[in-house]
Formats: sequence, C-alpha cells, structure tokens
Amino acid sequence: MNMYRSFCQAIICGVVMLMAQLVFADTVTVGGELALPEVPDSLRTPAERADYVMSHFWDAMEWGDTARVNDEKWMEQTFVNFASLIPYASSQKAIGRAFGVLFDRAANYEPGYKLLLNLADRYLYEPESPMYDEQAYVTVLDAVLADSVLDPVLLTRYRYQLDETMKNRQGEPANDFALTLMSGEESTLYTMLKDADETLVMFYDPECDHCHEVIQSLVASPDVKSRIKSGAMKILAVYFEGEEAMLPQVQQIIPDGWVSAYTPGNVIEEQELYAIRRLPTLYLIDSKGTVKGKDINPEKLLN
Repeated sequence: MNMYRSFCQAIICGVVMLMAQLVFADTVTVGGELALPEVPDSLRTPAERADYVMSHFWDAMEWGDTARVNDEKWMEQTFVNFASLIPYASSQKAIGRAFGVLFDRAANYEPGYKLLLNLADRYLYEPESPMYDEQAYVTVLDAVLADSVLDPVLLTRYRYQLDETMKNRQGEPANDFALTLMSGEESTLYTMLKDADETLVMFYDPECDHCHEVIQSLVASPDVKSRIKSGAMKILAVYFEGEEAMLPQVQQIIPDGWVSAYTPGNVIEEQELYAIRRLPTLYLIDSKGTVKGKDINPEKLLN
C-alpha cells in the first residue's frame, strides 16, 4: 500500500508538470524541478508538443552534478514527470527516441544510469504500477541493450526481460497451446477463439485470493454480462499449472457461462509460451488469434 501511495503521489506531480508543458510554450522551472524546454510556437497539437518535450526533457540536466544525480527522490520525481508524457506522445517511435536520448546522456555516469533504469523497471515494467506500460518499457530495453553500458551479467537480465516483453505483443498473433476442457475434451486456444468476436483469456491459480476477487468482479459487471450474453465476448479461464488434484476446486470457482480449462503438465510455463508475471494474467484476443490487450489490469478492464 505504501508503494502504491508513493506511485500515486509521484504521478500526480508528474501530471501537473505535463499539463504545464502542453499548455504553455515558455521554459518552466518549478520548485527545484528540472528546467524544461521552450516548445516552438509552430508545434500546435498535444502530440507534437509532447514529442518535443520528451525529446528535449533532459537538455538542462547536468550529469556531472553528482549531488543532484544521486538524489534518489529528486531523480524519481523527475523521471515520473518525464514518463507522464508517454500517453500523449505521437508514437512508440517518438517514445523510443526520447528514451534513447535519456540513456545516451546518462551513459557517462553509471550510478545515475542504473538509477534511471531501476525507475523505468519500477514504473513501466512492474504490473502493479499505475504507469505500467510494457510497450514503452521495450523502448527502454532497446536503448539500454544498444548502449551496452552495463556489465554483461546485468545485461543478461535485461535481455531476458526483452524476450518476455516480445511474447504475445498487442497487435500480434497469440501463441497457441493445447488445453483440456473440464468435460475432458481436448482442444486448443485457437479453437476456443472461433465462436466469439473476442475472448478474455484468464490465466489463474485456484488458490490465488486475488484471482477469486477478479472472478467475482467480472461476474458482477453488467457490461461483461451483456457482452457474454450477446456473444460478443467469452471468458476462457485457464488453470495453467494443471494439477489434476486441484480440478474439483477449479470446477467450483469458475462461473456458469465461462469456459473452464486446464493445461496438463503446465505447458504455458514449461515451453515459455506466455509471461505470467502476476495472477491472474488477462489477455484479450480476437477470433483470429490477434492479441488486442496484453496483461490487462483487471481494474482498468472493469472501468
């Protein structure tokens, strides 16, 4: 709870800075914050202005000022101010350019470089962060791996993260896998996708309390009920660890109207088909197997 409160406080300050930059063209310095760039009058749209501010956000940063670079609270708030622009940028390419500039400039001061990378990990890659944005984090990883500033052992960790983020990306085909329905019928993910416009695939564990909470929230949602009834959406609940001793418990917790299945032998993790980083993990997949939403936050889905 304290970490969540810290996230929210930092993000509120970041949004305030963001709105100042998208509305006003003058350089802004607020309460010791980093002086931000003057936005050219020729840039009119919020996306153009956000792109420009992101690309030049760190222009005033003195990386040789070790007192400031080593001030973790100041660096955290400044990073959040910067990352608050991500939803307003014109494209992933623009976001990637901005992160490339940031890490290129920080490369000569390794402690600051590592701190920024840890902040990106915490805010953009941690699923419980309100700023969670895996696609933006991919641009961070691209920049860091291209720089090769870190030692090879540490770079191995970020290569692994990149491999995980590249699985089942939004807009790309989902990995198919074999599954067993509770009736005993053998099937596959793609077979299950065919008879609805989109399928919410929920990877869960029957002993996970949060999974039970999410299931109840989905059951209580009028919108979810309506979409299931109309055939626009169905929910496929996949007990991915597939321990047969747990199947009686599984049968009790999955609601009528949902498709309940399991994967014997835990093929999902054994073959590294999906990155299960929290429980439950939710994917929205269309009838052709294209990922429409990856690792969706349940609260955002319901809202």
